[in-house]
Amino acid sequence: MNDLVFDFDEVPEAPLPSKRDFIFQLPLFRGIRQLPARQGQSETPARAFLRICHEFSFEAGAVIAEKDELADSLTIVESGRLRALEVTINERNEQVFQPVPSEVFGPGQAFHDIWLFRPATHPYLIQAVRPGRLIRIRSGEFIEFLKSHPGALKAIYPNLSEEARQIVMQSRFQEYMQQPLLERLRQPPLPSGRRRRPGGTITTPSEGKQLSQSQIRRVRKLDLQPEEYVEFFSRRSIKILAFRTALDLALIALFFIFPIGFLRAWEMGWTVSLTVAGILAAVPLLDMVLYWINWNNCYFVITNRRLVRYELLIFRFQTHVEKIDIDKVQTINVKKDNVINNYLRIGSAEITTAAQSAVLYFDSIDRPERVEEALEKIREVEKALDSGRIRARMREAVDKHYGLGKALSKIQEPAPPAPSKSIVSKIRERFVREEREGSVIYHKHPIALVRPLRWPALAALLLAIGGYVYFNLFDMGDLPGWLLYGLLWALTVGWVWWQIEDWRNDTYQITDRYIYDVDRRPLGFSEDRKVAELSQVQNVRTEQDGLLPIFFNYGNVQVETAGVDSNIVFENVRNPRGVQTEIFARRDSFRRKQEEGQRARQLDQNTTLIEMYEERRARGQIPRYKPLPRTDDDLID
Repeated sequence: MNDLVFDFDEVPEAPLPSKRDFIFQLPLFRGIRQLPARQGQSETPARAFLRICHEFSFEAGAVIAEKDELADSLTIVESGRLRALEVTINERNEQVFQPVPSEVFGPGQAFHDIWLFRPATHPYLIQAVRPGRLIRIRSGEFIEFLKSHPGALKAIYPNLSEEARQIVMQSRFQEYMQQPLLERLRQPPLPSGRRRRPGGTITTPSEGKQLSQSQIRRVRKLDLQPEEYVEFFSRRSIKILAFRTALDLALIALFFIFPIGFLRAWEMGWTVSLTVAGILAAVPLLDMVLYWINWNNCYFVITNRRLVRYELLIFRFQTHVEKIDIDKVQTINVKKDNVINNYLRIGSAEITTAAQSAVLYFDSIDRPERVEEALEKIREVEKALDSGRIRARMREAVDKHYGLGKALSKIQEPAPPAPSKSIVSKIRERFVREEREGSVIYHKHPIALVRPLRWPALAALLLAIGGYVYFNLFDMGDLPGWLLYGLLWALTVGWVWWQIEDWRNDTYQITDRYIYDVDRRPLGFSEDRKVAELSQVQNVRTEQDGLLPIFFNYGNVQVETAGVDSNIVFENVRNPRGVQTEIFARRDSFRRKQEEGQRARQLDQNTTLIEMYEERRARGQIPRYKPLPRTDDDLID
């Protein structure tokens, strides 16, 4: 470790040096220490990464993880030794522990990197054989780290397991693997055995499936959360596209050839004949191009959390994105309307939900029964994860109730200073998206000021022209004229200020518990406030209608709540799909906290009940039961 060189101005010192040296000598994380700070950030990725690497100590015999408990972190052994035990039940209904020879972990070894991206359950019981230390990186904190430092994923990707790479390619993490054009041009030649793909991503023979640039763009359009991964993806059936294309091509040929023959028979010139034929053939040609664009930009996606329907109607300049939580799905109705569709295995899946939008359609897709299969698979995985969470909480509740020591003792570290914000970040927070004490405040997009400022701008223009004519051409520069002119300018400036302040005062706020729509007039003339609890949010839809909203990336976000007339609309907000994602993320976090609080109270009550039962039994106040008599044949005789 003596040959490692670190920038001690960027990486915290004692008591972190040993952890720092250990982390950055691992092949998986070695590249992070060389990454520079991003533009607008004062903190390097190395320093931010060390903050999420939590160090624990353990004693010999300590149980690090129970079988079937939730696994949502990467655990790296720093010193000591851990082993895995297979837990089974024998014929006498007793637990049997069998060591797993292939699952022994010493210094520098870890289990398992896929848990950073996709939580699972522990297949074995993990026990400490020798005392030592370990480092644990939780999935949630790691994902937040990648959001702030996306370049770190490119640094660790070559050393990830094949399973973890597949998760990266099925999620929004693909975006973090892209390289800017200038960066690609400046890259040195690659070593033997490695090659660059045309899209700018790098693969090796051992990396398996390469990153698809079209897939990266598609995932970006869907605006998935980084912790979401795609389980099902489909467009409308390519068979329908092929039939529609063949029909349009036939019409093009017909509309082009027939008019030429007809007009030439009437002794029309070649120029007139070709012009008329070209105009007629352009109609089915335009229809074919527009249908292909709409087909290529209509997605039906199921992630581990939501169902998503994305549709771009290019002719109408509209983009519709609808997302529905999987836990809101009530029924799935698979339809194949006729014999032809049944033979071609084309149909639709109608997903009925608890939201007011009622039904989400995955229409005209191949093998629509795959929708039901994907949902069933996700539900089985979530069921296992919920069971693992409950087991972990039960063990923690019992240990806490009886005052048992924890298997892992956290090693405390000094908190680093908060990074400073750039001027660009401060301007963006004030006028676009502001974070304040755990809340997120959104303002309308600046382009939304164009409409209310058109009349003040026209008034200012007329006032400028009128002033020039009045004071120069007619040479009228008396004091009353100047005073009147100044008053008119003051009123115009006040009008402009009023419109800007009215735009700035319309805010949309998301806290850890509530969602607000605040419409406030300047100078406190009036205020209209709508509030809904995040737990009542049923569905969130985005709408971008028109060329300008799509070009400047702004639109409306419609929040459907459990009430009939209590829906909230975020009007003309920047990046509406990002706002949609933020609402879903906050809503999910709030629901998890509610469920965890309720389960913690229930577990505490259950633990108290068990303690009281054991107390009464020890005092002889509860009868002792005996097993049933044996059923051997000799006893019957």
